[in-house]
Amino acid sequence: MSDNHPQSIGRYQIVEILGQGGMGSVYRGVHENGGADVAIKIMKGTGNVQEEQRFLAEGRVLQDIHHKHVIRCLDLGECDDGLYMVLDLYSKGDVRGLMEANGGHIPERLALEITRDIASGLQALEDAQLVHRDIKPDNIFISDENFAVLADFGVVRNMEESQRMTQAGMPVGTVAYMAPEQAEAMGKVDCRTDIYAVGATLFAMLTGRPPFLGENPMMTMLMVVNELFPDVRKMVPGCHSGTVQLVNKATSKKRDDRYQSAAEFVEAIQGVLNSLDDEASQRTETNKTEVMKTDLALGSEGSQIVSDKAMLDQLDPAALARVVQRVRIKEDGLTAWINLAPEASFPSVLLRAILDRRGVTYGIREGSLLDASRPSSGSRRVVLAAGDPPSPGCAGKDIFGQQVPPLRDPAQISLNEDLTEAWLLTVPMQNPSREQVQEAIKDSGIRFGIKRDVLKNICEPPASQTGRTLMAQGTPMKEARPDGFVLCDEQGREVTHEKANLRAVHHGDIIAIWTEGEPGLAGMDVMGNPIPVPEVVSENMDSLAGEGTEVGRDKKGRMVLRAAKGGHVQFRVDGVIRVVRLIEIDGDLGITEDGLNSDDVVVVKGSVRSGARISCSNDVVIEGDLEDASIDAGGSIEVHGDIQMGLAPVVGVDAIMVQGNVQRKVVAGNLRVDGKVEHCELVATGDITVKHAIGGSITAGGSVRVAYAGDEFGTATELWAGRSESYEDEARMAQLAERRLAAERERMVKECQILEKKLADEERRSVRIQGAVKKDTFERHQRMLERMEKRWIEAEAMRESSRQQLSEQRRDVTKLGRKAHAEDCEIIISVLARSGVSARLADADPMLIREDRPKLHLRLDE
Repeated sequence: MSDNHPQSIGRYQIVEILGQGGMGSVYRGVHENGGADVAIKIMKGTGNVQEEQRFLAEGRVLQDIHHKHVIRCLDLGECDDGLYMVLDLYSKGDVRGLMEANGGHIPERLALEITRDIASGLQALEDAQLVHRDIKPDNIFISDENFAVLADFGVVRNMEESQRMTQAGMPVGTVAYMAPEQAEAMGKVDCRTDIYAVGATLFAMLTGRPPFLGENPMMTMLMVVNELFPDVRKMVPGCHSGTVQLVNKATSKKRDDRYQSAAEFVEAIQGVLNSLDDEASQRTETNKTEVMKTDLALGSEGSQIVSDKAMLDQLDPAALARVVQRVRIKEDGLTAWINLAPEASFPSVLLRAILDRRGVTYGIREGSLLDASRPSSGSRRVVLAAGDPPSPGCAGKDIFGQQVPPLRDPAQISLNEDLTEAWLLTVPMQNPSREQVQEAIKDSGIRFGIKRDVLKNICEPPASQTGRTLMAQGTPMKEARPDGFVLCDEQGREVTHEKANLRAVHHGDIIAIWTEGEPGLAGMDVMGNPIPVPEVVSENMDSLAGEGTEVGRDKKGRMVLRAAKGGHVQFRVDGVIRVVRLIEIDGDLGITEDGLNSDDVVVVKGSVRSGARISCSNDVVIEGDLEDASIDAGGSIEVHGDIQMGLAPVVGVDAIMVQGNVQRKVVAGNLRVDGKVEHCELVATGDITVKHAIGGSITAGGSVRVAYAGDEFGTATELWAGRSESYEDEARMAQLAERRLAAERERMVKECQILEKKLADEERRSVRIQGAVKKDTFERHQRMLERMEKRWIEAEAMRESSRQQLSEQRRDVTKLGRKAHAEDCEIIISVLARSGVSARLADADPMLIREDRPKLHLRLDE
């Protein structure tokens, strides 16, 4: 060592310096008696008592904790240069270095294994009532045995103590990975605060960047507190649904919504790792079967493929060239696609092997690979990978993972998917000229919602620091509301749907109020295309009053809906309100041996995890996401989150409503998706309504209504109205419908038996009290008796009707009543149809959209 560094510290000889900063240095050393190399951390004597106390506190904490995934403090003392701490040395470095060595991010499985190790280390901290408060990639090291170790406990804090060594109101830690409660410096931190930081670190390992990154620490802190946590799926499209769930739950804004202990977090991570193993094993078996069935007319002249990567090596050079060239790559390296003939498909395993052979590593669309493996009625273009396009002053990223130079154009307009926003992209910190901005707007075709004040000031200093300015904004459409019942609370006051739906009610309670509908208001996108109001149909009161309810008036004279029995009020997706029995799952539904089987309404308060199974003759309500789980419902299905990618289809005899996005096969009576449908199959006996459809196929026995169809890449998107579903789907739905009718009839029989007994009891009581009570009391009792008898007669009629329905269902399982007829069907693309969309009615020839076309309405009689 040089004269500037010590030769020894305590009983340790210094070998080399590993790092140096303002507060001190870190050296590689060895004990004077030999042994493994160690890290010696020295804090220079500065006279800052608070910093010295923090240094000593860190050492004592590490000496008290003995855990495989927490760094050990071997010695703690004082030397001529200040305080020192001797720690285990990990020559493989930290996770930050591992990320840099892997091109900025870490493969998903390795990232999960590191996260599991650190969460396991958190268990030791939790047991010791300690909070780390500064977990990030830089503070996680990799051992020689390739497991992760948590280090740097400089700001550790006891949960029971106040923040004595920190100035009041000042957060401690690395801002980008802080939980909101830590950033607000409210003093209330616990193990869930560290769980958030581990989740944020997992996000960074997967994406290559911290979740929040402002212009300065203060801006980052404000983003942590006020902004939604970014969606990992948008940056890593192929990320496993279980991993997405881990990140989302661990980083919830509210601590009560996160994992409540390190042990729970570890169990969840291990569950995702097990799921990855199971899927990998399943893919291996599927690949073998798929490959054996693949005819190498694709280019192999009859040879058989044996594995997803090695199979290409089995081909002769000429055949190999033909197969590999099936995947086309754009000259700029930003897009890869494959063209498929009618009824043709391409095994996804083979596509993955080709992409790997051609070096495509970035922007791969897993949904597109699955879409290409399914045959389709028409020729199509399936986009397999898409990079990030460059902009003025900012580089992009191609599908090979390489940077694309920034555009030379000083100004460019970027539109969002639904054309409701236009952003001006310029060189950061540099003002464009007015002529350049005007030219960019002219080329983009923007005609509506241009922000004149922004246009006026865009060329004046100060220049945008990000080079991204909202230039135009469309007018959103306001949906119409039909006449109908609105849910209310116990006092008959109108309340939000979320608050009143599925609440417990008693006989006689007012559960809904009749309200008149409201007209909607059309919108307009930035291209000047109107965004029309979807058509709504008002129903009469009786059709919206479901089982267990009765229509009447309240004291104010309003038409209301009352509970005719005790249970839970349910507002179905078709607008019908009824009182039913529930099976509630408080939280997520995971894998069970027999799955969940019920004839009552199933309500899952969280998400349905991969591998779970629900078989229900009634309705299913899922308040979170639906992962790769199997759902069969004889009634309706309501999903408040996303239907994520998977192999198990979702089948519901009645309506299915999804508030989020859909990424796999869904079979329903009627289907509505408020989000985006990507590269999957939608099948309905009735109508299908979707906000945005990209790739895959939408097949309806009735009409298809889509606001936006296709994308800017020309991805083939098939819309087919007036088509009968496959026999397999029809038979499956018929079986579910039969089970639902059988369950309804069984409930009706029981209710009739109960009513019949009550009626007989009341008739006997009527005879007893006649002449023994006042006349008005007796008359009131007689009216009640008449109402009970009327209700019993109605129940008997419904019982007989359900018996006839069940008999008819059993006679002809294939005659599942359709809700629409082919001759009445239509396809409506209300806002924009992109190039590559195929629209088809019944048995007519399909119409292929070759250029972007606003508004499209197809009917058989036109």
